[in-house]
Amino acid sequence: MIATLLALLSLLFAAVAYFRARIKLCLLFLLAFYALSLWVSYELFCPDHRIIYYLFAGIFVMLPLSLLIAFALDVRYGWFCLDMSYAWGVVWAFAPVLLGIDLVGMALRLLAP
Repeated sequence: MIATLLALLSLLFAAVAYFRARIKLCLLFLLAFYALSLWVSYELFCPDHRIIYYLFAGIFVMLPLSLLIAFALDVRYGWFCLDMSYAWGVVWAFAPVLLGIDLVGMALRLLAP
């Protein structure tokens, strides 16, 4: 429960840092959010539903992080020469969904006998 609350707070702090144009601080809080969220998802889904956990981790964590890495490489070195500004959109679209899945999973675990 505490890890879920910390994940929520780190996502909120990342959003505030992004709004204030503090990109390095935003990335730090996003990495903390993804680490905490993966931990919560692992505790919720991995003992009983390993395939669901790996699907969630692949879609909601690895896809946004790989897009951000490609975006950083494109900005720094110009390897891809593409407009990859949509990478931040994918991150901000998928992060609340992952948090919502964790919150619903936590609620179901608390309500189940």
